[in-house]
Amino acid sequence: MSSVALEDDESLHGYFDTLPMAVMETSETEFALVRCNKTYRRFMEYLFGTFPFDAPVQYATNRLGGDEFVQALKTCGKGVEHVWVHETMPDGTVIHTLVRHVATNPVTKRIALVIVVLSIS
Repeated sequence: MSSVALEDDESLHGYFDTLPMAVMETSETEFALVRCNKTYRRFMEYLFGTFPFDAPVQYATNRLGGDEFVQALKTCGKGVEHVWVHETMPDGTVIHTLVRHVATNPVTKRIALVIVVLSIS
């Protein structure tokens, strides 16, 4: 954002770290975090305490919780362009997330999804 601003505006330097964002890969049996910003990493660590940032998670053995979120990953993995998730956590917090299909690898059949946490209330 700051690269397109006409002036060197300090407020734009951390712009892309404001919303928690990630890229995940999914298949019929698993999902994995591929890339994320610092905000997403902190968000996931706060929410789950620990998160397997470097290993795939099997849908069948998922113990991370987030059933609505995991269902959205599966739905976008089946060709739906995007899914809005409004998931209520055990403490009553509601997390509003956008899951969007980005691309399908024609060789591996794995699907890239972008995840953006829009608000927490």
